[in-house]
Amino acid sequence: MDAPLSNILPIIISFLFIGGIITLIVYLNNRQMEKLHNNFRRLADEFRLNYIEPEKKWWKRDYPVVDGMLLDRHVRIGMRVVGSGKHRQEYTYISMDCTSKGYTMSLTQEGFLGKVGKFFGGQDIQIGDQAFDAAFIIKGNNERIIKNLLDASTKRMLVENRSNLIGKLEVRHNKVYYEAVYQMYYEKNYRVIRQIIKVMETFAKRTDEVQHYI
Repeated sequence: MDAPLSNILPIIISFLFIGGIITLIVYLNNRQMEKLHNNFRRLADEFRLNYIEPEKKWWKRDYPVVDGMLLDRHVRIGMRVVGSGKHRQEYTYISMDCTSKGYTMSLTQEGFLGKVGKFFGGQDIQIGDQAFDAAFIIKGNNERIIKNLLDASTKRMLVENRSNLIGKLEVRHNKVYYEAVYQMYYEKNYRVIRQIIKVMETFAKRTDEVQHYI
């Protein structure tokens, strides 16, 4: 082998190797995004909502949105990114209209962070149900309304779905909102989000009922 060729060959091999890795990364990313888009399309089909394709940008990963009316309520399901680099997290969110004026509420699972918050004086609302209070942390600005909202059937529904409710469920102004670190690339997470949508339907209906007594 000529000396010049033997000097160039390692460079050629290196370029081919790097090119192969880049091609593989692009392929896997495209497969992952294809699964995500398919899962959003499935949600749109199942709940008879609109699938909104994101504007494609080569320098940025954008996510589809599912939007429309579900039992006379406006619903929007999508994903958002928090942080960057190794701290980057992808959240899936569900926003559903309801009637909820005059108070706000958040529900998260009882856990280490919740216990630390209590230790350092974090305020939460005790519902008076030992099992429920042990399972969830409730925060809000109107204890009377929130206790009324969380009647026996609503508490039971939330406890039964505890394994799915790993994020934060909120009552905002005329809106029920949920988000968690879920990536919609995976079948398991798709099934969880389906179930949470059904939970939120029931929860939003309960907020409407409570509003009549305020």
